[in-house]
Amino acid sequence: MNKINPKKLLNSKWTAVNPQRKEKHFVVSEVEFDEDGNVISCFIEAVISKRSVAINWHDLKDESTWVHGWKQFSSHGNTISRSGNETALVS
Repeated sequence: MNKINPKKLLNSKWTAVNPQRKEKHFVVSEVEFDEDGNVISCFIEAVISKRSVAINWHDLKDESTWVHGWKQFSSHGNTISRSGNETALVS
């Protein structure tokens, strides 16, 4: 389960595990809070198409659907993590 702090949700980056319409990388573009600090609306925007959709922010906790950060996946389903000039395969 992805741990998410609602206060840090805005502008956070996400990767769809099963991309649709070639939309793999997303950014949380809008978050609205009520007077008690609870999230009442959340929008996520596809980087490639700029298409924005409303999402239940709790859905981002599901690791079978979303991975925190922008990741690439190999054809074998492993995550390829990139940091600086190094590339590592994470099983």
